[in-house]
Amino acid sequence: MSREERKKKQHNGGNGTDKKGRKLTVFSNCLFVMGLGLRLNPAYVRIQIPLILLNVIRVYIPILFLRWILNGILEGQVRECILAIAAMSALMFASGCLVKALEIRSQTQAELTYKRINGHLGQAVMRLPYAEAESPRMRDFIEMAKDGNNLSEVFNRTAGLLTGFLTVLGLGTIILTYQPVILLLIVLVVAVKLWSGRKNRSLWEKWRPRYMPIIRKSRYFRKIMTSIEYGKEIRLNQLSGWIYRKYENRSREYLDAARHHNLDLQRNNGVSELMVVVQEAAVYLVLAYGVVFRGLSIGDFSMYLSSIQSFSTNVRGMVEAVTSLMEYNLFASNLRECLTKAENVQGEGAGRAREETRTAVHKSADCGGAPSEQSVLFGLRRPFVLEFRHVSFSYPGSDRLVLDDVSITLREGESLSIVGVNGAGKTTFVRLLCRLYEPTAGKILLNGVDISRIPFEEYARMLGVVFQDYRLFAFSMEENITMGLPPSGRPVSECVEQSGLVSKLASLPKGLETNLSKEFDEEGVEFSGGEGQKLALARVLYKNASILVLDEPAAALDPLAEHEMYARFHELVKGKCAVYISHRLSSARFTDRIAVFAEGRLAEYGDHAKLIGIPGGIYAGMFRAQAQYYV
Repeated sequence: MSREERKKKQHNGGNGTDKKGRKLTVFSNCLFVMGLGLRLNPAYVRIQIPLILLNVIRVYIPILFLRWILNGILEGQVRECILAIAAMSALMFASGCLVKALEIRSQTQAELTYKRINGHLGQAVMRLPYAEAESPRMRDFIEMAKDGNNLSEVFNRTAGLLTGFLTVLGLGTIILTYQPVILLLIVLVVAVKLWSGRKNRSLWEKWRPRYMPIIRKSRYFRKIMTSIEYGKEIRLNQLSGWIYRKYENRSREYLDAARHHNLDLQRNNGVSELMVVVQEAAVYLVLAYGVVFRGLSIGDFSMYLSSIQSFSTNVRGMVEAVTSLMEYNLFASNLRECLTKAENVQGEGAGRAREETRTAVHKSADCGGAPSEQSVLFGLRRPFVLEFRHVSFSYPGSDRLVLDDVSITLREGESLSIVGVNGAGKTTFVRLLCRLYEPTAGKILLNGVDISRIPFEEYARMLGVVFQDYRLFAFSMEENITMGLPPSGRPVSECVEQSGLVSKLASLPKGLETNLSKEFDEEGVEFSGGEGQKLALARVLYKNASILVLDEPAAALDPLAEHEMYARFHELVKGKCAVYISHRLSSARFTDRIAVFAEGRLAEYGDHAKLIGIPGGIYAGMFRAQAQYYV
């Protein structure tokens, strides 16, 4: 699939269309969510079947028994009335106990289902292309898709819709035996309710783009107020009042918007409620006429009145369920979009892997060779060559090029330093190299193969990256280094020693099993910035990747410590590709070549000796300005 086709597909997905460009309906979206629940937890759906049937039966029991009881009272059949009352009570008690028991089990299974779906969503978000996941639009979608209340309502409303349908089917038959006109009146009221629901849904769709950014900001401020992550900054800088005012401002902004929205909703609902009152008055008049002029018994009067009221209530409930499902369709659509996009990414990657495998096998067979699995997947020949060929990049919706026509070639065993001022394009270069972004123009090639054609999972195995904003997890020190990877040939203890963490490890109460956070463990420890960066380096060493990228990993170290770290690391990565990024230039003298970025372009390129000799050069000027920090 070409880059243009992928962009078109992403655009279509964002507008609620499937892979064939068709509009996704409420019905199909709700079926998708229900099917997902069935796939992840079949027990939850199995419980709903008897629960729905019991709720339907419980509607008919008092209606039918009340008729027999009232007619029996009027005819003086005391014994029969007592037996009917006892039978009705027993049936209501037994069915009620069963319903409660099933509801308790249903609630437990529902929570399990929601957790599994949220976990499924979490996996999908982690598989989304990074550039898409970090966009504000997709963040809004993800925020809506992970709302557990909406997820609960999709299941509840769908179950309520099925219950209402089965109930209405039987009650409608009872009403038809007496007065079909009443059904026509109820249908008219339903039509008005549908109109009202459609108008309300249109209003919500109109207001949603304004609501969601406000809600996300409000949740962000609430996270700041309740998260220990921001605790030190808040207390030391006395930020509590300032942040709370921001939260309040967002809340008022939401309420102001909701006030106008609610006025429109009230007008629509007023018309609907008026029709309900008209319907109820007409029903009483029709049944009263039957009692006075047509000999309708009190028992039959009670049965028909209860049937009509229950019928009307269930129909209105069905309409409300449909209206709610239409509103929750936004949630269901967002959830479906996130999951589908992730599955498409995974599917395309697997498809490309199979295609690359077939191609490589055929080429190898033609040459009489027997390639390894890895060389088949990548089409690799050692040593490999990584090439940026006229690569440009701009963010979606922007015409400004962050990188402009960059061409760089890096061979296995070589090292490269990327230098430049802030905003020069260094981090964007790394994200393109890591396939977190895709080039707007040009290609990135590995042994002549566009890296976009290589399955991402396989390509990522080649990369060992330490970002400036690295993250440590609330896991043990060992887990933070191994990251769930199988043994790579380098023992964890060796990686700890090579990264300079031996003394730190010796001080930990549980050694490698020490938790690196107090989030869940009171005996956990918090690493300093420098210690955390050393652990991130140990993580890269353990992975034993072929291409190593250090995106300002020593930002928390002083210049001398940074110099020592780069010197040590440069010795450790000999024979591999290494890319260094730093504002300080202590790493540049160790690398084979230096790429100097300025305003998104490759301004200077060469080794240290060449660049330092350029009169008035960018690199020479930066190096001399920092020379007092170097040994």
